[in-house]
Amino acid sequence: DMWFDDRPRVVGDVLIDEQRDVAGIVPGIGHFNSDKPFFRNPPFGMITLEEAWEQYDRTSAPCDFSRKSYGLEGLDIRLSEALRDEPPGFLIEIGANDGLRQSNSVILEKQGWTGLLIEANPSSYARCVRTRPNMMTAHAACVADDFEGRYVMLTDVGLMGMTDRSAFAGEEREVWIARGEGFAQRLRQDIEVPAATLSRLLDNRGISRLDLLLLGVEGAEIDVLRGLDFTRHAPRHILAEDDY
Repeated sequence: DMWFDDRPRVVGDVLIDEQRDVAGIVPGIGHFNSDKPFFRNPPFGMITLEEAWEQYDRTSAPCDFSRKSYGLEGLDIRLSEALRDEPPGFLIEIGANDGLRQSNSVILEKQGWTGLLIEANPSSYARCVRTRPNMMTAHAACVADDFEGRYVMLTDVGLMGMTDRSAFAGEEREVWIARGEGFAQRLRQDIEVPAATLSRLLDNRGISRLDLLLLGVEGAEIDVLRGLDFTRHAPRHILAEDDY
């Protein structure tokens, strides 16, 4: 599932924001700062980052919304019922995975909700871009506002993958990751992924209204919330895991 070199430096919108280590056509940033034939033709042969992401997964198809439920144990149905008296709004799903598996946002999108899907795992994010084409997407691991690095380490074990920002530590973390290896039927791998606060991702997209925040980040929920400016981006509802 890995299509990157040791450092996936050219694919997250965080890298665009940093205005360095950018490879590709990015409007207003870097050497290839406009989409024109001069940059696309030889000897440069550049494409946009959005086009690059489309090449990482050529098999996933857009969601057809045919299933009754996409969430784990019907959680998305229960969520939809809890919100049935409210008009469709704007949601964010952090830990969106491939956009389908254990997603709590598919049913809401079918009902007219719009939103932003955030996924740290690069291979899962590439599939998410294709399966949910009508939603905004971001490749990043959300961190607290006091985080000073540009990357975090993600231990990839499929749906149970977690970053080094998770509250899980020591034996508890090892047990969790070992369980993930069992479910995924493959060994873990560590991946450096771009980091950003949630409010930064919202500001970059001009998002001010947040009706629903869906958190599924394997023990890093508090860290994610510490990167959200509640004076500007307070969500009306939050759905978070509480298995720990």
